[in-house]
Amino acid sequence: MNVDLNIIVFGSTGLMGTAFETVCRKRSISYVGMSHQDIEITSMEMVNNVIERYNPDTIINCVAVPSIDPCEKDPELPLALHCTAVLHLAKECAKRDILFVQPSTHAVFDGLKEEPYTEDDQVKATNIYSATKLLSERFVATYCKKYYIPRFPTLYGLRQNNSMGFVDKVITWIREGRDMKIADDKMDSPTYSIDAAEVVISLIVNNEPYGLYHVANNGCVSYYDFVIRIKELMNADNNIYRAKDSDFSSEIYKPLRTALQSVKLKPIRSYEDALLDYVNTDVIGVSD
Repeated sequence: MNVDLNIIVFGSTGLMGTAFETVCRKRSISYVGMSHQDIEITSMEMVNNVIERYNPDTIINCVAVPSIDPCEKDPELPLALHCTAVLHLAKECAKRDILFVQPSTHAVFDGLKEEPYTEDDQVKATNIYSATKLLSERFVATYCKKYYIPRFPTLYGLRQNNSMGFVDKVITWIREGRDMKIADDKMDSPTYSIDAAEVVISLIVNNEPYGLYHVANNGCVSYYDFVIRIKELMNADNNIYRAKDSDFSSEIYKPLRTALQSVKLKPIRSYEDALLDYVNTDVIGVSD
């Protein structure tokens, strides 16, 4: 289906940027990807020049500090990427009547709820990463009339750059035959990046109501059980030992239970089915 859209994606070589490109190509949607080699997202002049050149109707900003620890070590980085850059983009999108898609994170919750978090639950920042991501949400909601804020849980999938998330590291360790200790008290709703991108692009294509959405594969699982499932799907024999999140020393508070579910969207496929698809098509396929 050819959809008359013109999308710019900032952060195009990362996990979600790669997924958005894949989905846009599959749907024959006009797509321009901009990586950090193409543009400095904190430069207002460069951002404005790109917008002027391509005249998009939609901007998806996937630029972000990828994890919690670097934000605590260098707070200026998340302040620049999550706050200053997003504020400028939000104002520009509002001025030019551009739809703005600004992904956010499950880390905006404190992790004390037993059940998965929904869009209606109260947010509570617990570290610099979550505080700056929460500010980015508020900037977008304050300045933009046309926006989507998709909150994602832990994501996995192919990416064009060389960075590695938790699932990528686990797969590498399994291939290397390494034994692992994995927390069995840390709960999440791990989500395949392609599935997440499909949901967001569908929001855009179908002109769904603007606002905040939780986007996650259906279900909730501990990190330990998820890693066990990866091991089984890869037919590996590594030893996976139970541990507690507190066993991994960190002075930074990291929420324990941050699974997501939506009260606005129909459930998408389960995390089990998504993981099976990823391992069969991408992981095993790449290794053969």
